[in-house]
Amino acid sequence: MPSNRWGIRGWLGGRGYRLDRYLYTLHRITGVGLVAWLFLHVYSMSYLGGGREPFEYIIDAYNQPMAHLGEFFMIAALIFHGLNGIRLGFLELGFLLGRPKRPVYPYREVVVQKLPRVVLLTLMVIGGIFLAFAAFEYLFLL
Repeated sequence: MPSNRWGIRGWLGGRGYRLDRYLYTLHRITGVGLVAWLFLHVYSMSYLGGGREPFEYIIDAYNQPMAHLGEFFMIAALIFHGLNGIRLGFLELGFLLGRPKRPVYPYREVVVQKLPRVVLLTLMVIGGIFLAFAAFEYLFLL
């Protein structure tokens, strides 16, 4: 069995990684973060059963500036995870792969090809627009 001498540093290290690997890692991290947020949301909504006073306490805790910053990062993770999921869905369905070719070393990565890169850049621009609206809403209006 091969040894894993790099541990987590090897997973996050980036030695020879291309854009696909960074998107994969960030997609997993945002997915775990969104699941954690879901559990926190269900836990905080459970205070509704305790009456008005405990629920107002938790709502006051969420009206702090750090909580608004956390909500902004959650929205950013949601935007990235959703748009990258759309890109991955297109890849899985084969819309961005083009015609199959004989595999010849060195193998080309999918994001290096023209159409997937255009779709990725388009989704990044859309995500940037959504993130600008979220920044205006969460960081400047509150």
